[in-house]
Amino acid sequence: MKFSLLESSKAPEVIALFTSVFSESEGEAEGRNIGGLVSQLITIIS
Repeated sequence: MKFSLLESSKAPEVIALFTSVFSESEGEAEGRNIGGLVSQLITIIS
């Protein structure tokens, strides 16, 4: 597995990925919640 720092230009793509995956598996509301959480985490660590 290759690790790298998150480029700020890729943040929307990462948020969309988590939102999509969790929306499919846990429902749309949960997907939005996880997408929001990922967005907040990206803001904090950037």
